[in-house]
Amino acid sequence: MLEHAERDALESFVGHMRDKLAENMHKGGREAWIKCPTGYLEQRLDDEVKELLEAMWRSKRDPSGKARMDVMLEAADVGNIAMMIHDREAMRIRPNAPGRDWTNR
Repeated sequence: MLEHAERDALESFVGHMRDKLAENMHKGGREAWIKCPTGYLEQRLDDEVKELLEAMWRSKRDPSGKARMDVMLEAADVGNIAMMIHDREAMRIRPNAPGRDWTNR
């Protein structure tokens, strides 16, 4: 079971992921990440990790609140791409699970 501090950290991270995902719903949401080629998500993950590392480097030079927030938001982007990959793989493992759209695997 998670301790209070771990729950708080997880809730903060998920909250940023949720906000970033909501910002980008105009890109098609879940249907888009289910239908896109796997290579696209691989490239997006690579791009987002690079952006996170760049933000971390910048925050070392400028430890202001904005620079640190940039790191947090880039980490949320990485988390969202990882979640999309997780979701696609879950569909492949349990193709008949209730409540999922299996029409385009």
